[in-house]
Amino acid sequence: MDTSKKVSIIMGIYNCASTLNEAIDSIIDQTYPNWEFIICDDGSKDNSYNIAKSYEAVDSKRFKVIKNKTNKGLNATLNKCLEIADGEYIARMDGDDLCDPTRLQKEVQILNNHPEYAIVSTYMTTFDEGGDWG
Repeated sequence: MDTSKKVSIIMGIYNCASTLNEAIDSIIDQTYPNWEFIICDDGSKDNSYNIAKSYEAVDSKRFKVIKNKTNKGLNATLNKCLEIADGEYIARMDGDDLCDPTRLQKEVQILNNHPEYAIVSTYMTTFDEGGDWG
């Protein structure tokens, strides 16, 4: 497995404290090891920012947590993450996403082997409080 290319995972968060730990943990559990995680809080009223900061406190080399002064919306928030990302590849996450442990490994492998591709994605299961539905 080629682990030389760094992946910058960007996440805008807003009031997602109830799902954020699971989302972040699904990145920590990745089989592909060369990543950084940039999280920008977009003015959450819940504990989302503090949860994200707790991960940065444990691993400040991989986690960068920033905060908007006011709610700017997802596009502006993600662009703020991109300004400090230094990976060769960018991966998107939301505060309620869960990744298969091989997600980054599969995406990097495809991008490395097929430079004609600019965007890739892996399988996704859609779920809510009632369970998987798509």
